[in-house]
Amino acid sequence: MEDPEVTVQAIIITPNNCALEEALHLEIDFTTSRDIPSASWRVRFMADTASTRKIVELGSTAVKTYSAGTNKMAFSVAAVNVEHLARHVLANVGLLMANLFSDEHELLQVSMVTQVTADGEKLVRSIYNPLE
Repeated sequence: MEDPEVTVQAIIITPNNCALEEALHLEIDFTTSRDIPSASWRVRFMADTASTRKIVELGSTAVKTYSAGTNKMAFSVAAVNVEHLARHVLANVGLLMANLFSDEHELLQVSMVTQVTADGEKLVRSIYNPLE
């Protein structure tokens, strides 16, 4: 069976332009051409440098069925835990990725470029909405 057509309508990222480790709330409004059973979103942060790529699993949403039509995904994490990564790996351009799965089959990846910059002793994240 062919995958359903999934179209992202809106993305809300909060807070933004804040400390890298702060809480993260992500909402994605989307439409799907037909029901998606056993669906969940997996959210990850990837720190990327010329010599290394580190992926931090942030979590996933509960498994549910999305009905054909308009839907909303909401994901929250109390903190972005990156303390195990070196500062020079983090202070770079990375990606916040939200992947929609049906069972173990990936249907969609939403990639949000994330600029991490040093501001004195703290690292600040700026996540760019790909729809803007």
